[in-house]
Amino acid sequence: MLDVYQEAIECYNEAISINPKYAQAWNKKGNTLSDLKQYEEAIECYNKAISFNHKYVDAFCNKGFALGNLNQYEEAIVLTLKMLMHGVARVMHYQLILAMQKDQKVAQQFFTFIQDQQ
Repeated sequence: MLDVYQEAIECYNEAISINPKYAQAWNKKGNTLSDLKQYEEAIECYNKAISFNHKYVDAFCNKGFALGNLNQYEEAIVLTLKMLMHGVARVMHYQLILAMQKDQKVAQQFFTFIQDQQ
């Protein structure tokens, strides 16, 4: 099974070598790395995808899930807020709820931030 993932990564690398700004290839490579639990490397790919398409919802969401898998809940919440500020249509409510369930302190900080904005 590992060979299938490695082959997929090689295909995405080939696509990226042809067009380094191919955001979808970066995102899909990140997904493959995430499937392999290589979350830091996946986040690097999602960052690349986002740098080429600032409203790439899937890349934002995938990065948020990878952050969650690394127990970086506060960063996942910050990412959600950035999505809101950039006007990205779909928001990562599910991730936000998961992050808040796992870390009550982060949940309180988030609600305090929201109250301060009103």
